[in-house]
Amino acid sequence: MLLCSSFAKFCLLLALDYMDKVNRVYRLLREKFPKEYQCHLQFVLAVAEDLQKERGGDLDVVKVGAIAHDFGREENGNNDNHPQRGAELIKPVLEELGFEADKILKIQDCIAYKKGDAFKSIEAEIVYNADVASKILQHEAFMLMVKKDTFRERAEWAMKYLDRIEKITILSLKEKCLSKYQELKQIYKYVLTDYKF
Repeated sequence: MLLCSSFAKFCLLLALDYMDKVNRVYRLLREKFPKEYQCHLQFVLAVAEDLQKERGGDLDVVKVGAIAHDFGREENGNNDNHPQRGAELIKPVLEELGFEADKILKIQDCIAYKKGDAFKSIEAEIVYNADVASKILQHEAFMLMVKKDTFRERAEWAMKYLDRIEKITILSLKEKCLSKYQELKQIYKYVLTDYKF
């Protein structure tokens, strides 16, 4: 019985240590991207956690991948290559925090996914879909990050992200987004229509 008890304690300490690693990634990213965390990343995380319950995959990889998927973005830079840059930049951070090499690779796959490529893992598919869907499901929070001057520019920017609903590959999630998408699309259609009185 003592062996089982010691093993259970060891497993618990291991789990607590790993949970601390994930929480340290959260804290780091909240500090690096406070606005993005409040307006976007926390919602990607919530959608990703729900999808993981439905579809499986490594929950820790999904959590870190979701919260770090925009790690390569620069505040005022060219962000065309931010997925690949983020995957490179996150590796030493995760190594320093003590993540295992196989989990680091999966997290990098979640961050570096390029639209149109085949998903390398269920976790990468979950994170990608959660990112796209969160911009619809929590659209109002996402729009708080907009750096456009006019309402027309903001509406056009929003439409670009809403139209990505077609890129959602998980059918149940696409169906969940559809009514909100249609409602928002109608609003932006009116905003972008020039009426003559």
